[in-house]
Amino acid sequence: MKNLTLAKLLIENNLTIGFVESFTGGLAAAKLVDIPGVSKVFLGSLVTYSSLIKESLLNIDKEIIDQYDVVSKEVASLMAKSGKEILKADIIISFTGDAGPTTSNEKIKVGTGYIGILFFDELEVVEFIHPTSRNKYRYDAISLAFDKLIKKIKNYRDKKLN
Repeated sequence: MKNLTLAKLLIENNLTIGFVESFTGGLAAAKLVDIPGVSKVFLGSLVTYSSLIKESLLNIDKEIIDQYDVVSKEVASLMAKSGKEILKADIIISFTGDAGPTTSNEKIKVGTGYIGILFFDELEVVEFIHPTSRNKYRYDAISLAFDKLIKKIKNYRDKKLN
């Protein structure tokens, strides 16, 4: 239902959206495109699962990934900013995290993730720590992102009305 609420708010407020997805693997886009009419506002999703694609497609410096890790607020922020440059949407949501069941970096615990929400020029990066099954982790992260964005759009709409 959050995807329906989000789609309606985007359409009513004529706000375009795009995603830059890693561990969600295109699921955020799939959840949104379940809603008829969303093509009016949904511009696309970049699935940048590997670090190499983050580097080559999003132009995220390898040194940043090496310094902070691919699962970091810094990379989530850069993913959102690069997504904005590529997709030209009003809103970009980025997802980077470790869905498990194992991790390739002992510093990052399974279930750690970051969600970047770039609303026009205002960026918020939300830390998401939720050790659970792989698919539940993905769905819960998207649910959190949609909740946060729904609140932001309602605030935006209310400010416009006043």
